[in-house]
Amino acid sequence: MDRLQWPYERGVLPRRGGRSDRPLPRHDRSGPAYVATGRSFFTVETHIRYLSEVESGTRLIVTTQLIGAEGKRLHLFHRILRDQEPAATVETLLIHTDLTSRRACRPDPAIAKALTPFAAHSALHAEGTGRFVGQRS
Repeated sequence: MDRLQWPYERGVLPRRGGRSDRPLPRHDRSGPAYVATGRSFFTVETHIRYLSEVESGTRLIVTTQLIGAEGKRLHLFHRILRDQEPAATVETLLIHTDLTSRRACRPDPAIAKALTPFAAHSALHAEGTGRFVGQRS
């Protein structure tokens, strides 16, 4: 929080980052063991919307929606909720990368398979996706 009690990027990104760095937390197919194989997802674009003030110590809930998972790309939408109301949203595009060649590559088939049950998320409307800085409502 800044001195006016607004969340700032350093405060929001760690909450969101834990989700994007490991898009499959229950399956642990993209965690430290996977990174040790020389592959990982990297954030290439993020768009944060601050929607309401959050005071220090406020309990927040983060939900994650899979917007798309095609080839090397993983598109996620995070909602940071306070009392079931959105306090912020974070739209993130990640690219799967081979850490040795430093080039984008398709993820391991186990990761692609683990994402399959979440494919239905892409049909759900996510208010605020696809926006850009300076865009008027």
